[in-house]
Amino acid sequence: MRYLCFLSVIAVLSLNACASSTSDKITQSYYDFSESILNSQEMKAYLLVDPAKDIRCQFPDKQDFSEVSDQLGGFLNSYHIPQVTHRSYPEFYSGIPDLSDSDNQGDILVLGGSSDQENLLEIERGNLIARDGNKVFYLSSKFGLLALTVTNPQQPAQVSCAFALPGNPVNFYWYQDHLFVLINGFSISEEGGETKHAGILKLYWNPFSKTFEYKGALLLPNQIIRDSRRFNNRLAIYTSLEALLTEEQDFSTYQLNTVDLDQLSLQEQDLFLSEEGEYFNSFMSASDEYLVLSKVEREVVGYEIKNYQSCSEYGSPISYELCYTKRKKVPNPDYTSQEVISCDGDLLTCLEVQGPKLSPYIYVPDGQACHKISRSPCLSYQWQEVEVPVYEFYTSFVVYRYQADAGYFVKLDESLSEFQGDSLVLTEGSLRVSGLIKDHRFLHFQNGFFYVLSSDNYAGTSQLTTFALRGNSVVLTSSLDLSSSGSLSSVYFGEDFMIYNQGSAVASDLKKIDLSYPALPLLWGDLSIAGQLDHMWVYQDRLWAFGKAVLDQLLLQRVSLFSLEGVELDSELLGTDLSSTLSLASEDDQRFYFDSNYLNLFLPLVSSGFVPGEGYQMKYRLAITKGSNTELLESQLINLKEGAERIMAMEENLALSFSASTIYQLHNGVNWESDELWSVNLPSQAYHVPESDIWVVQSQDLDTYKLRSVKGLDIFGASALDEIEIVVPASEVCQSPYFYYGDHFGKNVILWLAELPNLFVHREDCPFPLSVEQLDLKGWSVDSLGQFQELDQETLVSFYTSIRERTVCITDPENLLGEPIDSLEVLPETAQCFSGNEFYQLTHP
Repeated sequence: MRYLCFLSVIAVLSLNACASSTSDKITQSYYDFSESILNSQEMKAYLLVDPAKDIRCQFPDKQDFSEVSDQLGGFLNSYHIPQVTHRSYPEFYSGIPDLSDSDNQGDILVLGGSSDQENLLEIERGNLIARDGNKVFYLSSKFGLLALTVTNPQQPAQVSCAFALPGNPVNFYWYQDHLFVLINGFSISEEGGETKHAGILKLYWNPFSKTFEYKGALLLPNQIIRDSRRFNNRLAIYTSLEALLTEEQDFSTYQLNTVDLDQLSLQEQDLFLSEEGEYFNSFMSASDEYLVLSKVEREVVGYEIKNYQSCSEYGSPISYELCYTKRKKVPNPDYTSQEVISCDGDLLTCLEVQGPKLSPYIYVPDGQACHKISRSPCLSYQWQEVEVPVYEFYTSFVVYRYQADAGYFVKLDESLSEFQGDSLVLTEGSLRVSGLIKDHRFLHFQNGFFYVLSSDNYAGTSQLTTFALRGNSVVLTSSLDLSSSGSLSSVYFGEDFMIYNQGSAVASDLKKIDLSYPALPLLWGDLSIAGQLDHMWVYQDRLWAFGKAVLDQLLLQRVSLFSLEGVELDSELLGTDLSSTLSLASEDDQRFYFDSNYLNLFLPLVSSGFVPGEGYQMKYRLAITKGSNTELLESQLINLKEGAERIMAMEENLALSFSASTIYQLHNGVNWESDELWSVNLPSQAYHVPESDIWVVQSQDLDTYKLRSVKGLDIFGASALDEIEIVVPASEVCQSPYFYYGDHFGKNVILWLAELPNLFVHREDCPFPLSVEQLDLKGWSVDSLGQFQELDQETLVSFYTSIRERTVCITDPENLLGEPIDSLEVLPETAQCFSGNEFYQLTHP
């Protein structure tokens, strides 16, 4: 009945049919964040009225796919429009939200070392893009998987339908003509509370039907994927579980899953419980035949008095079952009973011959075990002044060795040997280093050595630690102290040298370390440079790099070309037309593309700033820099609708640029030019007129804003009840023009705020906020027929005055988990109201 009822909505294109059914949820979900997740049955119906249904693949007609999709939390409605709420004042919070410690950095997906070309073992990192001949596969964060086929460089590439994926796709692997998509699920309600599952979907691209076919799935219950690597036909997936809280300790749980890709079956599950205050980094490192996890540990070195937030009330325990692979401790088959092995003056030969004999044990898979763990979520927190410890931080490592013949991972023993004098000595030490590891780039495998670049920003120290990995044994060969003049920003490992950069966007140091004797690195040369290098790589005896630079109070991107002796040969500043230009690839080393065959660097940028006479500008751009072995040629900037997520060069003068909602084909004649291959355009936001079925839809086309009043599904259509167009003024120096939607004294108000022209020339001359006399105010209400009614200046001035002073009311001042709530007709007696400034001081102590 639910499905039939939805079909009636399609037939009449009305939101009034089946008022309380699933169909309302689907149609409303186009523009309502609160209803943006659909289950598989709803998704099938949704695709029938999808505004971009012409580019959608058919929903797989397999019960298994529907079941797995629902277990992953359903499908994200990629086409919802930000819904503007009725902005009546004051703002209401259920309590005092703690905004002071907010962390918006998010998780960073990272990469281990490169695989050995002479080794038959293939090691690969997941990505959003893969190439197979003239086909390119791309995973859009909004629309799912697409396939592009380039048949003729002179013709536009053919774009396939978009295959909708459940949950939150992380990345995918292209292996044996199949795509293995890693997915983190959305929260779903289960017995005992909310939970999340992760999973892998196996898909096949059918070149004849030109569509994706579902071939199976594997669920990872109660897990969140952090990182992964492919070892031949084995996929190592590193996950975390939600924090497990008890009355005495706070634990975090991590798991390493090994999956057989040929059978899509789970082989091993290693479980890690970290103690209070300790945690595993969110990335892995992998190369040669080794896989490494890193764990942050701490030791108390003193105490201090601090205002500390602790849990004051726990909720009911939630229990779930964890299963893991038991590992049996067995003798290392290469071990000898000698605790000290003389090297006779030849360390490298000694490591090759004697190195594998040092560790007495290894751990091999030995069946499976399961047990239940309970967690009690914290319901409320309290601040109190207490004596808290001061810590010194360390990073320890868990090392696995892949046994290709057996198809499983061996976990190495915790024992560590050291090179002392002229001997290899088994010690009581542990496999750890001082300080923290920034990301995967600072862990590197090369020629049988594992290099770790760690830093302690508080102490202002850095060090390079070298371990030799031989068979099932680990030997510490060197620990080199490095002077520290700032945070580590990038590193590059060559065959017999290493270059690293540390500092800030103003100035930093580029230093070189000699690895010609790989067991004992030596510091060798440095150069002070302007700016900070985010990424470096070497091609044809030249060091390429890009990163931040500050020039005349402008934050720019700098592309540089160095000799390996540290001399800067050439540089190019990107984004000099605006005050701030950032690289979208600074935290994602897969987001930029360097085509070494043709010396083209493709770098996605976002630029912003105020331009006199033009106002505030924000631009997504792709910088293309061509270079030679001696110089950089002038960079070219191409404007994009949104930030590029991946770039793929197909040949010397042909490349593809991929964004979440847009794909461009780039071709180079005299200059690079872009053609839009595929795009899904949506209105920028929508506003529901109170107590009606009318919506106001806002969109922008170049220099024109457009308002349309519509009903129901026409929110995506061309038909409108009424329409207004406003030309964007070119003289916005102090603020960008914008619409303000709200409920003022019971009237629906749409306010247009634009700065009067020629009042200000420079941004620093701007007052804040602008007065009524400095603004061009226009405004409308919408009547029952959807017609815009222009409002008089007195009403507009009154409305603008009311929104200039922000007022916030808190219904329960004792609640530290405050959440925004809807407007209230009657405030409770416990409520307290604050001015905007008072509220800021309250939430930012």
